[in-house]
Amino acid sequence: MHRGDLEANPRRKGICGLSNLGNTCYMNSALQCTAHCHELQKYFRHCKISMWKTETNWHQEVVAQFIRLCEDHWLHSSQLHTPEGLLRAMQHLKPDFADLGQHDSHEFLCCFLDTMHEELKRDVPVPEVRNIQLFCEDKFNRPPATPAEVFAEASKIQGKTLGLASEDQEMEEDRPEGSIAVDIPSRWVDGDNPDSPASPKKAGLRKPSDVRPKKMPNGEPEIKLRSSSFVSDVFEAQMCTSIICGVCGTQSKNLESSWDVGLPIPADPTPTPTKRPTVGAMNWFNTTVTKMKSLFVERPVELQDCIRKFCAKEDLIGAEQYHCDKCKTKTNAEKSTSFWRLPQVLCIHIKRFRYDLLYGQKNVKPVSFSTSEILDLQPFLHADCPADERQSTSYQLTGVVQHLGSMTSGHYVSYCRHKSTNTWYEFDDARVSAVQPETVEQAQAYILFFRRVETPDVLQSRISLKGDARRALSALEKNNNVDGKDVVYLPMSWYCRFTTFTSPGPLNTYESLCEHRAIGAANRRIAEASHVPIPVEVFQQLLAQYGGGPPIYSLDPCPKCLDWIAAYNARKQREFDVIQQYDSRDMGEGDCWYLVDNLWVKRWKRYVRSPDAQDVDSMCFPGPVANDRLLEGGKLKISVDYIGVNARVWFAFMYLHGGGPPVCREKLHLDSGEMTPDPTLTPPELKPSADALPLSSEDEERHRLTWQFVDRCKGDWKLYVAAFLKDSAATAGPGA
Repeated sequence: MHRGDLEANPRRKGICGLSNLGNTCYMNSALQCTAHCHELQKYFRHCKISMWKTETNWHQEVVAQFIRLCEDHWLHSSQLHTPEGLLRAMQHLKPDFADLGQHDSHEFLCCFLDTMHEELKRDVPVPEVRNIQLFCEDKFNRPPATPAEVFAEASKIQGKTLGLASEDQEMEEDRPEGSIAVDIPSRWVDGDNPDSPASPKKAGLRKPSDVRPKKMPNGEPEIKLRSSSFVSDVFEAQMCTSIICGVCGTQSKNLESSWDVGLPIPADPTPTPTKRPTVGAMNWFNTTVTKMKSLFVERPVELQDCIRKFCAKEDLIGAEQYHCDKCKTKTNAEKSTSFWRLPQVLCIHIKRFRYDLLYGQKNVKPVSFSTSEILDLQPFLHADCPADERQSTSYQLTGVVQHLGSMTSGHYVSYCRHKSTNTWYEFDDARVSAVQPETVEQAQAYILFFRRVETPDVLQSRISLKGDARRALSALEKNNNVDGKDVVYLPMSWYCRFTTFTSPGPLNTYESLCEHRAIGAANRRIAEASHVPIPVEVFQQLLAQYGGGPPIYSLDPCPKCLDWIAAYNARKQREFDVIQQYDSRDMGEGDCWYLVDNLWVKRWKRYVRSPDAQDVDSMCFPGPVANDRLLEGGKLKISVDYIGVNARVWFAFMYLHGGGPPVCREKLHLDSGEMTPDPTLTPPELKPSADALPLSSEDEERHRLTWQFVDRCKGDWKLYVAAFLKDSAATAGPGA
């Protein structure tokens, strides 16, 4: 069904089957539930322009393919979607999915969401009022760098090697062989995003708490940052593990972020208090029938029973005693787990499968749940949790993944609640059919998705903001899209949060604004697609209620950032051509090999293959070449830890990115004889003939390719001239 058919049959939205590509029901069932997650599908459809137009690695391909899936579901009202591209990308990132065998749907869900999170994550301030104020002050009130400061900073970078972040040392072992750029025409980076781990190896969607301070000069208050994405904002909960010492009574709390909750299945349901039975023939008959029925039909446990068992208190005794910091010894203790912060979407994984050394076993005990009743997590919140978490603790079931069959032979189907009609649908690969809620409740649930229920006030505020946005957009159109002080722009990402989350968090306008308090995008069209206009008085009300960054009055791109983006794109394209021209599998015109740390090579490949930057945030600098590791000793392997390039390529890197030091060897091995670098082999296309004003047009173009101009001066030619170029007329002297 095409976009033009939407008006003819709007009820087809979301009712789209997925082709089975060979035992891929495990993938299809997980994808259906995520595509029917209202928060995710709305964000990926409306904020796609802020992501990519050209995919350059497999992580980005996964995101792009999920966008297409959501569009086929909710925009084009397609009847069938074939997720071949998404499967191919996931198979590349996690080869375990490459065979045609059956796989675990929960494992795929973990890898899939983690992959999108790794690609979308960015450092953002922790959503606390004072912390956001400090972040904005640091970003927008920082004085511009002087030529002397830029020159001093560049001298430090040129004079020593910068170490890479520890996360780069966790990259996968899939390394290129031979020269650095012979495989540049390939569409994909070698297997992975170099700034993230390889394919996820965890069995659950567990994420460590990664709040970290940003060091500030002169003893200023530290800014707390965290790595976040829209995916983590949807699924992330905080669990609190409490341990109470049995001797001194000291309580310790440990907070851990979690994307799903794995629930055990209790052997028996939790007994509920009942009225004292009356004596009589009818009561005896009912009791006898119940006992006989239990011999043939296994009594189900309720989902709440599973949560109670998960949160139940556990005695730490014997070999599991707790080491109390106050008692300075091991003591008996009591351990319990509870919710500290609730997620927007609660993903529950029923632990039905148990894997031993040789065999596996499936627990087929029925777990009952309701499609109509609310799941209340109020009893499972920690007593000391933040007060705002208790304002909305109700959840409604929106999706179920069911596993049919045994450990060795089975099939997955999913059930999803339609967000508009409230109708339940069964998705069995390409087959889609409406079902009664009773059918869903009889399913042998493996994964359940619950959505946090909004309060009436939240629903009313959404309606009001949508109306305000329509009126503001109409006013702009009448004014020929000319910005004014009566309209303020909201980032589309926050607008999606406001219209789908129970609590959207602070206004993230600081993410759209550059350090000059303007839009750091390449053109206004991109900015318009990424923002929503609202009246200024409405913005002030939202700011007072949720806090956040400064208002955005105009979507015109920042002139200084436009220069920086243009300089970045121009250098990247020129660099691609130069490296392609001089790269070879031998020493080229030189007499030795120049060894380069493969950690940096990974970063450089991601940079040079990336599409042209559309905004400041999409620029991915590789940074200076960092070869310190090669001089520290240790067992380093060629093609794994380092590669060799010829002199032309090495000095191109030095001119374009700086860093070092040069590691020159007689042979393509770190332990071979040392050689002396030959700077005369700098590519002539990059080497300017003059470093003083005035410059010829050719020399100015070459200066605009340097790392000092692009990386340090951020495309500011006047700053570069003042910091790095001399004025020949001023330095010639009176006898000139």
